[in-house]
Amino acid sequence: MTKKKEPHELKKRGRKEMVHQNNDLRSHLAGVKNLNQLTSAAQNVIKEHIDAMTKSKGSKKGMVKKNILLLLTMMGDISIAKTKAILDSNEMFESDNYSKSRVNDYKVVLTGVSQELWAMYVNGTPIRTDDPRGGEFLNGEELYNLTRLIESNPTKKELYEFIKIIYPS
Repeated sequence: MTKKKEPHELKKRGRKEMVHQNNDLRSHLAGVKNLNQLTSAAQNVIKEHIDAMTKSKGSKKGMVKKNILLLLTMMGDISIAKTKAILDSNEMFESDNYSKSRVNDYKVVLTGVSQELWAMYVNGTPIRTDDPRGGEFLNGEELYNLTRLIESNPTKKELYEFIKIIYPS
C-alpha cells in the first residue's frame, strides 16, 4: 500500500499561471499619477477594457480607471498573488479582502491594458501627453472642454478662440 500524501507534498493541479511582464510599460509610465497625463487614446484603452470586463460578467460594480493606472505603475510583473497583495494592502481600494474572482478580473484587465498600451507605444502612438509626440493629441481636459463647447453650438469665432488657447502658435 502507498502512504497517503500530506497536503504540502501534493502537486498543484491545473494550468500554470501566466505572469505578464509589465516592466517596460511601468518604466515608461514612471511619474504618471493622473489620467489627464495620458493621451485620450490611452485613456480609451483603459475604459474599453474595464467596460468589456463589466459587460462580460454582467456586473454592476465596475473598476475605477485611475486605480487601474496606478496598479500599472506599481506592478512590474502582473500575477494573481501580486495583484491580491496590492489590492488588499493599499488603502485606495474600497475593500481589504478581495475574492478570488475579483482579483482574477483585475489581473485580466491589467494584462489586457498593459499589452495594448505597450503595442501602441511600440507602433509609435504616444501614451503620455508629455511625450514629445504626445503634444500632438488633446489631453483629457482639453477634449472634455472642446466637446462641451461643441455641444453648446458656438460661433466660429468662439471655436477659433478656443483652438488658439489649445494651440497657441
